[in-house]
Formats: sequence, C-alpha cells, structure tokens
Amino acid sequence: MRAGLAGCLLALAPAPLAAQLDAPGPFHGNWRMTAADDPGDNGLMAVSLQLGRSERHGSGDYAMHQPMCSFLDGGAIRGDEECALGGGIFARVERKGARLLLTFHPTADGMTHRLVLARRGARLVGTYHAPGLARRVILEPAP
Repeated sequence: MRAGLAGCLLALAPAPLAAQLDAPGPFHGNWRMTAADDPGDNGLMAVSLQLGRSERHGSGDYAMHQPMCSFLDGGAIRGDEECALGGGIFARVERKGARLLLTFHPTADGMTHRLVLARRGARLVGTYHAPGLARRVILEPAP
C-alpha cells in the first residue's frame, strides 16, 4: 500500500521535487546502541540517521543515556554514575562504501568521538572511538 502511495506522490510531484526524493538507505532509521561486551544490554545511546540510498552524506542526531559514562571509562557498564551527558547533532554523517562514519563532539571538552559502522543483517555493528578508547558497539532498530 505504501509503495503505491509513494508512486502516486512521485507522479503528482513537480519534476524537481520528484528528482530529489530518494529511497532510505541501509543506515537510515532510529537505532539503540549497546556495547558488544555488555551482558546487561544497557542502552548507551539513541541514534537517528537520515541517509538516502544514493546519498554519500546525511544527517543525524543522538541522545546519550546514563550507562554511557561507564562505557566511556572503558570498564563494566553500570549506569549509576553521576555525569553530565546529553545529546546533539552529528557533525558528520558520511557513507564510505559499505561503512558509515559518524563524527560528533558529545563531551564538554569538545574532543572528537567517532562511530564507524557496517550493516550486518538488521543491525549496525562497529567501533566507538574516543580519545584513548576504541570499543565495539551494536546498534539495533529502536523499538
């Protein structure tokens, strides 16, 4: 039903608008990030990505959750620390072949953090990079 509606809208859209529409790519969507080594499956971040199938650059935003503090310390994920984390907009969302690179500055010191991700079935898997830290992560579609 949706495909039929989308086709009708494209047919009715002026040529410039129809040319701009792109199907969602494999990274597009809302995601829940956890650490690959966390048996407790604590949610670290909520990630929203907008990236069309044919686009190389997209946009996105994130919200960090309390367990992110212990994740960034490199230890076991607890989620009971007192720390100030928030969210924001990714400075860069770039697809490089089969990988996605997300660059952002989530901490008060302004240091660069990066997520390097690849699609594996319904998930995104990869590595979270921060100064002195490289840790495996899994992103699953948000419920």
